[in-house]
Amino acid sequence: MKRFGLFTVLGGVIITLFTPILTAPSLFALSYTSSSIDDKGKAWAYASYVYSCLAYASGKADSSVNDFVFFRSKDTQIGTFIDPGGERNCNDGSKMREALGFLGWTSGKEFICDIGVKRENNSDCRTGDGDWIIQGHERDFFNTIKQKVGANPFTPEGYVKYNYFIKSFKTACKVTNEATYDPATMEKGDTGYIIHAPSDDNTQLIEKFYRTELGRGKQIPVLAPISGSNSSEIEK
Repeated sequence: MKRFGLFTVLGGVIITLFTPILTAPSLFALSYTSSSIDDKGKAWAYASYVYSCLAYASGKADSSVNDFVFFRSKDTQIGTFIDPGGERNCNDGSKMREALGFLGWTSGKEFICDIGVKRENNSDCRTGDGDWIIQGHERDFFNTIKQKVGANPFTPEGYVKYNYFIKSFKTACKVTNEATYDPATMEKGDTGYIIHAPSDDNTQLIEKFYRTELGRGKQIPVLAPISGSNSSEIEK
């Protein structure tokens, strides 16, 4: 019997966040602790996306910073909950504007100056002229983002990560229907996943059955990363 685990199945589909929406971003930045589970998960993914791009950054940025274009070209994982493809390029100004806007920055120049980026000619970051040199500012971003949102988005509570993984799974695996799992309602040939997932009111974990666009007659792996649970399979 092949064992399945949530991280094994989803690791390459969702986002690699083990190194580490657009609704009123400034309000989110001021109320992280009272924000929704989904928004906390998005903050985790957006912050990690920006951090990964900063870690790869090495070079100059010109006036394109106003369009949120200041990183080298590199495809970086952001997660299927945020983007259907699961990846976006670091120099994608639209996605970077979305990420930083959600975290509280409305200006590209404001962002790079807040994390300590200097101009090549040492003139004032905000009012001077000349290109900016962006390299080695990962730690500055890490410290600044904690002040910006009033918490550390890189270390969300476990339930926030779990909810984010479930939402990403539903997108990546093309879930067509979900319902509370009831063996009595299973039909021969049903294909999908039985997963411990948050209830609709997010108060508990319950077994849900997710139908996906997998072919008929395939195994139904049970993703159950709950202490004391065992992976199993249902064969019809």
